[in-house]
Amino acid sequence: MTRRAGVLLGAGLALFASGCAHDHPAAAPTRDVAGLEARVERTSQGLRTWQLVFAPHTDPVAVLSEFLLANHVQYASYYGIGACESATFAAFDPAIKGYTPMAHAEQMEILTFTGESSWMDGKPLLHTHATFGKLDGAALGGHVLAVKVYPTLELVLTEGSSPIARGPDPSGAKLMKLDQPVQR
Repeated sequence: MTRRAGVLLGAGLALFASGCAHDHPAAAPTRDVAGLEARVERTSQGLRTWQLVFAPHTDPVAVLSEFLLANHVQYASYYGIGACESATFAAFDPAIKGYTPMAHAEQMEILTFTGESSWMDGKPLLHTHATFGKLDGAALGGHVLAVKVYPTLELVLTEGSSPIARGPDPSGAKLMKLDQPVQR
């Protein structure tokens, strides 16, 4: 490499690095929540992405809701994998305009755990679906109501740019309301 090429390459890397600093502003420190280890993985245009690790015997539905409130996350999507010692999930039943819960008190793999948070009645509302793998290889799943993690659940949570409201629908489901302001 010639000296001039080396200088240009060095200047280009410095310019790239300074551009990255503007594209990824420093995020506010993450506020801790009991039962959860969290690390900001990256920021982009002021939005944060976290890696979350849930402690054994925690309910990620409750802990994640608390984390969203503590860290002022107005909207987020998330996905993850792990294992649990029990789970209660549900299937939507149009005949009753509600959910039919199914409880399973057994060790299972969490094959998928995915959803988004929105706002309803002034607090985060999680809409999470999961697929669980039983020890015999059977899979089951649905709309997550509660999970008791064991040994852990690992999630990647990405903050969205604006809050999204959720509210009741004539079907009985609580759906996203893109045209309504968020009540906080």
